[in-house]
Amino acid sequence: MPTEPVEQHRLRGYHLAMRGLEDDLTGADGAMIVDFLPGGPPLPGTTDRIGTVVASRWRTGSFLVLAERVSLWEAWRAIIHRWPTRLSEVRATLDAINTTTSH
Repeated sequence: MPTEPVEQHRLRGYHLAMRGLEDDLTGADGAMIVDFLPGGPPLPGTTDRIGTVVASRWRTGSFLVLAERVSLWEAWRAIIHRWPTRLSEVRATLDAINTTTSH
């Protein structure tokens, strides 16, 4: 995660239309954002990257790792297609990607 606020702001993350997601994995209060590291999800037509998907309280505090060593493009596409409202739904989506790409 970039440490500079300007760089954090440039990241494209999933935040459910600025409402944030419910943290039903740890039970903590507050809305969460999902980020794709490093650098956010690749833009269409650019090279895909393998990375880590994390959740945080709007990029502050600690980070919850949802998936590692995943295609950031596939993770982004699957998440925006499903439009999850809770972190457990994000994790299930990412688990499905890992299952299909590891075979």
